Amino acid sequence: MKIKMKKFAGISVLLLALTFGVSFINGCAKGGISASAHPQIILKIAPKDAYSLIQLNEGNESFVQIDVRPDHLYSAGHIKDAINISFFEDNFDDEIGKLDRYKTYLINCKTGKCSGKTTKLMKKLGFKEVFDVGGIINWKADGLPVVK
Repeated sequence: MKIKMKKFAGISVLLLALTFGVSFINGCAKGGISASAHPQIILKIAPKDAYSLIQLNEGNESFVQIDVRPDHLYSAGHIKDAINISFFEDNFDDEIGKLDRYKTYLINCKTGKCSGKTTKLMKKLGFKEVFDVGGIINWKADGLPVVK
């Protein structure tokens, strides 16, 4: 079973990479990215696939990780390079609304509930590529790294 899961994770990462490649080529072929050339990609992905996606996008300014937990939980340990926009702040929707809709976002929270709600909001607002990694609890359970 472990071999099949590793193979599945690899296939998922390959599909994600192909998705980005097709989106990039489509945008370049048309002289830029338009809404019609760049359909929404909104996916829930496993922590290990998210980790691979992070590694593939290291140094990519168009790839943004957002941790939507309250500040005190974020400070206790978060995914490297993730920014904190707390789901529980009154201005949360406004802060999300200010973000560039053509960047790629990876969203996480504590258990997956708030990241799911954030992903739905971003879909409604017209964001083009959003990946929901779910909760940091599952991230840690998979042995993936966090920083303080």
